[in-house]
Amino acid sequence: MILKETLVVLRDHGLLTDRTVRVTYLTPYFTVVELDDGSVGAAMSYYGPPDDLVASAPQATDDDPLLLRWAFAAAPSSVTSPNRYRLLQLSIATAVVGALSAASIRDGGDETFSTTDTLPFDPFAEARRAVVVGFGGYMPLMAAAPGIQSLHVCDLGYQARRAFMDEELDRLRAANPKKLITISDGADIISRVGEADLLSITGSALCNGSMERILDAASQSARVIVQGQSASLHPAALFARGVWFVATTLKPAGLVQAAATDPNGNSLRTYLEGGLNRLYFLPRNKANYPGEATVTSTREARYEC
Repeated sequence: MILKETLVVLRDHGLLTDRTVRVTYLTPYFTVVELDDGSVGAAMSYYGPPDDLVASAPQATDDDPLLLRWAFAAAPSSVTSPNRYRLLQLSIATAVVGALSAASIRDGGDETFSTTDTLPFDPFAEARRAVVVGFGGYMPLMAAAPGIQSLHVCDLGYQARRAFMDEELDRLRAANPKKLITISDGADIISRVGEADLLSITGSALCNGSMERILDAASQSARVIVQGQSASLHPAALFARGVWFVATTLKPAGLVQAAATDPNGNSLRTYLEGGLNRLYFLPRNKANYPGEATVTSTREARYEC
């Protein structure tokens, strides 16, 4: 599991030592965690309105200072909604791992990865068939990329938000009439991912437990990007699974105050929907990339996925 593998990397770098969760905020939008050293993590809340789950989220203890024993344990038999409970565990675990990763991100990386605010290459060069998992992210840029001929979007929320998503895609089709742009609710995700030569996966796939399955289904020759606010964790485990680079942000202290004052999570949108500087995590062991001579713009942070 990527989250557990990432924890091993962080442990080996001494980043778990003496750390504890100071506070956890549950909102229907994002879960926000702050550690005792002020590091902040955030992860999408697939569990929905948290009112009936607040009692299920434990406080840090001497035996479980980072809530990790709780997060990776089986749900108690008394839990009435085991699926939502599991989504709560995944969201908190992703946020905690993100907060623990913040120190290495602030340092600009380590022997595994480096951080940059501008890609030194064109991520869409040589791609023809693109798939986006999670509505948004690189979707508009992929639709506009000259070489990409087809773009498919897989999103679990398509049926619930169909009118909005169809309207957005109609705009993209009108702006890019020569492109084949399609969407589905993710039922066909395995076949779609396997056909892509460029794949962009929302970081929130970590929060619903689908990231490993998606990465396993990707073609060995595909270039895979993980992007989004939930993806701000040490990328070693993602790189080991063939991820090309990660696009995300470092979470500021202001996110904690926003979550504390607005239980609906709407105040988080100022930060998470374009308000934070984009960072890219690149593997240090990669020497060349397609389109390496082209420096790309970082203006793609309209959507979180």
